[in-house]
Amino acid sequence: MGSTIVLGYDGSACANAALTAAVESAKAHGDGIVVAFGAGAHAVGEDSDQRNLAHTMGRDWAEEAISAIRAQGVEDARASSWMRVRPRRCSRWRASATRA
Repeated sequence: MGSTIVLGYDGSACANAALTAAVESAKAHGDGIVVAFGAGAHAVGEDSDQRNLAHTMGRDWAEEAISAIRAQGVEDARASSWMRVRPRRCSRWRASATRA
């Protein structure tokens, strides 16, 4: 049974390169991939426009990444927010990228 790769993804070229590396490793080792997105949003309230936009962007990018991962043959792919991703011994490695 494989472990889990945590992939930080924001839709950028760097994130796509990290996605490619994560898929190659997952296929080689039988790992799953968790796509994570995090954004700084000032605490203006539970239902602030900025918070909602960050949530929407994260969801859209996660869906894009999961679709690309599954298209390359890794079925064990899911999404999570950075706040829900906890370091665990089962994680092989973490790949992340940000826009330059």
